[in-house]
Amino acid sequence: MRRSRRLLVLLLSCSILFSIGSLTGCSAGDANTPANAEGNASEGEGEETAPPPVNANKTHTFLGFSENMAARLDGIADDYGAVAVQVALFNGGDEILTYSCGYADWDAGRKTTTETKYRVASLSKLVTAVVFMAAKDRGIVDENEDISVYFGEPCYNPRFPDVPITPAMLMTHTSSLDSDGDSLWEPGLLSRRSIYLAFEPGTRYSYSNTGYGVLSCLLEKATGRPFNALAKEYLFDPLGIDASYVYDELNDQTDVGVLYGEGGLTISELADIRPAQPGLGLGLSYGNLIISAKDYVKILSMLAHGGVSVDGKTVLSRESAEALLERRIETDGYGVAFGSQIQANIIPGATVYVHTGSAVGMFSTFVFDPETDRAAAVFSTGEPRYIDPESEVYRLCLDAIRIVWAIEPAAKPTPDEKIENKT
Repeated sequence: MRRSRRLLVLLLSCSILFSIGSLTGCSAGDANTPANAEGNASEGEGEETAPPPVNANKTHTFLGFSENMAARLDGIADDYGAVAVQVALFNGGDEILTYSCGYADWDAGRKTTTETKYRVASLSKLVTAVVFMAAKDRGIVDENEDISVYFGEPCYNPRFPDVPITPAMLMTHTSSLDSDGDSLWEPGLLSRRSIYLAFEPGTRYSYSNTGYGVLSCLLEKATGRPFNALAKEYLFDPLGIDASYVYDELNDQTDVGVLYGEGGLTISELADIRPAQPGLGLGLSYGNLIISAKDYVKILSMLAHGGVSVDGKTVLSRESAEALLERRIETDGYGVAFGSQIQANIIPGATVYVHTGSAVGMFSTFVFDPETDRAAAVFSTGEPRYIDPESEVYRLCLDAIRIVWAIEPAAKPTPDEKIENKT
C-alpha cells in the first residue's frame, strides 16, 4: 500500500485536486462561541487556506456505543483537531454501532450526523472491486480475462507485448500501469509506453489509481452503461444505502460533508466533479465515492458474511466474496487482495483487511475481519496527516478503530449457522 501517494480526481477539465488538513476540536456538549485555532497543513497541492474556527464544545451523536465510548472518541477528535469524525462498527451481531462528531459544514452551522456522507478517497477502490465481482456473477466479465477483449483493441505494456493484463492485476496493483497515467480514456491509450512502468505485468506491486480507473472503464465498455449506474444496481440499491461516485446522483444531496483543509472541497466543488465522456471510470472510480461510514460498514459486513447482507440479501455469490478476499501477492510484509491489504499490525493479535484513503481534506480507514464477522470504518476531515510509523495508518483513524475494536464482540455464529445464513 503506497501511503505517500497522490490521489487523482478527474474533473471535466482533467485538473488535479489535492489537499489535506486544517484543525478544529471536538467534545460532547452544546455549541458555544467559536474561537480561532491554527493547525499544521500536511502534504498536498493547492493554496493555503485558513482553518475553520474551533468550537470547543461540539455535540456528538451515537447509536449503540456507550456514553463512555463516545467520550473516548470525542477525546481522539480533540487530540487531533478534527473538524468532523464518523465511526461505524459492525460487531458480529445484527446492528451497526455509529458515532459522529463535529461539523459537516462549519460556516452553515450544520453538524455531522451518522447519516452524513463524505467523499472517502481511496476507500472507493474496494467498492469498485465489489461492483466488478457483482458483474462477474452476472456473467459479464471475468477477472482472469485479457482486458483487450473488453476494450476491443490491444491493451498491453509495450515493453512486454506478449503478457496480457487482466482485471485481477488491476485490482491488485500489479498491472504495471503508472498511478499518474493519463486521466481520460481514448482509443490507443492502453498500449502507450508512457503510461506503464518498466516491469512485467503480474510480477510486482505498484499502487495505481489509473488501474482502478481502467477497471471501471472496462465495465462501461462491457455493459454499455455508466459505472455509477452499475454500482447502484449491483450494490447500493440491494443494500439500501445512499451512495454514489457522482454527487448529482445521490438520493439525498442535503447531508454531504465539506472537506476541510488546504485546497479542500466545498459542496459546490464536489458537485462539479462530473462524469467525463467517454470513460467515467478513469476519473472517479478510484477516489470519488460519496458515502457514510455506517453505509460503508454495511458493505464490509456483507463481505464478512460471504456476500450476504445482515438482513439476508444476497449481493455477491459466496465464490466472488471469497475471491475478493483471496491473498494474491505479498509486498512489504503484507498481503494484497482485491481492493484491500491484509495486515497483522493494525489490531493486536489479529490479521485484518485494511485500506486507507487521503485526499482533499479526507483521512479514512476501514478494517474488517471475516473470521470474527467484525468491521469498522473511520472518516475524518480537517486534521493533520499524522501517520503511525508501524502500520502506516492515519493516527486518528487507527486510534479510533483500536478503541471500538476492543468492545467485546457479539457471540460468533457456529459454522452451521454461518452456512445456513449464507445460503
